[in-house]
Amino acid sequence: MFRATELRGGKSIIIWAMMVLIIVMSWNVGNVQATDDNVVMRSLQGTIVDEAGVPVEGATLQIGIYNASQGFRFVGSGSTDTQGKYSIDYEKTLGDAVSAILKVRGFVVVYEVLADTLDVELPEETSTITGTITFGDEYATPVGNYPVNLGVYLGRGEGRINIGDALTDADGRYAFSFIPGNFNSMRGENYFVITYNGNQEETLQLHQGGHAVRDRTVYDQPPSYFNGRLEVDVTDAATNEPIEDAVVELVGTNIPLVQSGHYFFSNVLRGGPYTVRASAPGYETTEDPIEINGFVYRLSVKMTASSVGNPPVVTAVAEREPDRNGWYNRDVLVSFHAEDEEGELTVDPPVLVTAEGSSQTITGKATNAAGLTGTGSIIISLDKSAPSTEALTSGDASGGQWFRSDVEVSLSAIDSLSGVEGTEYSLNHGRTWKAYQGPITFTNEGEHRLQYRSTDLAGNKEAIKQLVVKIDRTPPVLLVVSNPPLLTNANGRMTPVRTVVMGADFYSGVESIELTSIKIHENGGNGTLPTPDDIQKAEYGTFDTSFELRAEAPAPGLTRHYTITYTATDRAGNVTTAKTVVSVAKLWSLPWQ
Repeated sequence: MFRATELRGGKSIIIWAMMVLIIVMSWNVGNVQATDDNVVMRSLQGTIVDEAGVPVEGATLQIGIYNASQGFRFVGSGSTDTQGKYSIDYEKTLGDAVSAILKVRGFVVVYEVLADTLDVELPEETSTITGTITFGDEYATPVGNYPVNLGVYLGRGEGRINIGDALTDADGRYAFSFIPGNFNSMRGENYFVITYNGNQEETLQLHQGGHAVRDRTVYDQPPSYFNGRLEVDVTDAATNEPIEDAVVELVGTNIPLVQSGHYFFSNVLRGGPYTVRASAPGYETTEDPIEINGFVYRLSVKMTASSVGNPPVVTAVAEREPDRNGWYNRDVLVSFHAEDEEGELTVDPPVLVTAEGSSQTITGKATNAAGLTGTGSIIISLDKSAPSTEALTSGDASGGQWFRSDVEVSLSAIDSLSGVEGTEYSLNHGRTWKAYQGPITFTNEGEHRLQYRSTDLAGNKEAIKQLVVKIDRTPPVLLVVSNPPLLTNANGRMTPVRTVVMGADFYSGVESIELTSIKIHENGGNGTLPTPDDIQKAEYGTFDTSFELRAEAPAPGLTRHYTITYTATDRAGNVTTAKTVVSVAKLWSLPWQ
């Protein structure tokens, strides 16, 4: 960080350097070539670098323009060289909105063009949109292979810009990772359009570093099987009495069933075919095929008593004690040991538990020579996934990445299985860590790097995440010089005038410089609104440095002043203005002239 005295000294040097450069450049200002009164030639140039500042070669850019009569169309394209530089000439009509579409490293990024230079530094962190598509049934069945599109709408014609496409997975989940850019779409500033299955749309606004979740319930693509629940009642086939020590399982799964005596029930099951196995000491094992396809599947199991002896006694044993707080955080092997009066036993092989879940019932069986089967179970809670921590910022941030105020960062962690044990953060690149107790406040201007991570009760530690907090409260520096500053030949004709405009910003950088207004003052009076007759070819709201002013003064000895105002805005939204004056003097005429 610079000290205040260093910063002031640096500003003075830069301002003097800019003034010298303006004086030199004012004698050689390039004018905009007009093909007619409305069409002008423009050139956009800049540099594309990655998050480490390394030039990116081969990035492509397309220039598009929009107006109400013709819609959106592309008018130029180019790509970056080995130095990451590009230059694109294009033709536009006065008043057209100009956009640049950048394609780099698999990303499509949209920018609004407000000046003749567009430099891009790829961010360290992308933005994300995630969500789950479910059907509108009772149990919200996930819909797989459902198409989702992310785009930007810049206007009719060629203005539908495709940012990315996704298909939901078997759990109905989709995700987009992208760079939001900075643009004005037909929906508003940085508004994206999410299209579901090509016919349903919703919009959302997202800036750099932002994350959003958009879940949706649909009815246009039903799944093959609907989610449902299972209820099983186990009774003796002969007496119809309940069998209290029965064990019911879904064959080939680790899905637990809740037992209440002889009654078993499940939570919501994914739709599809299953096999229900029921076993109990002294009874023959049964297996029933079922299909879960919505609603509640009710199964009544009638078990027949075995005619010979008692089944084996089976014990299920895990290979190690739980790793932490009763939870395993790595796959665990469960073995089954059996005892029986008969000498010959067939025992299930060990089961490697890999599926995550809380209180999973792992069951094995053993069968003796008489064909009697016994079962044994153990409860395993397995959590191999680290928690996820989200950093939420609050403050005055009109520039997406940059704030104009103190920034407060809150860390929020979630863990869907064992739960969050704690969150910690570092402000010195991970050399030391502090336990997170509450919001973290940043006050100094500049860039601050916050690293953070969380640990769950099973001992899983999250990979380090990073948030860059950028603060800029200082407006940019803006200098304006007109050429010429004085029109001495007040002949009433339109006269070309050019300006040299230079801006600098010490933190976030200059986002845009625009011609704001040109006002007329005569004899020190109040400013009047520009008129089409006296001010022509001035393109307000753009970086316009070439226009025409009428060389006219009210009377001999009197002076007209044109006050030309420019506005500079930095990437944090700080604004400053600067003015220059072009004067018109009408000299006294001598009697013999």
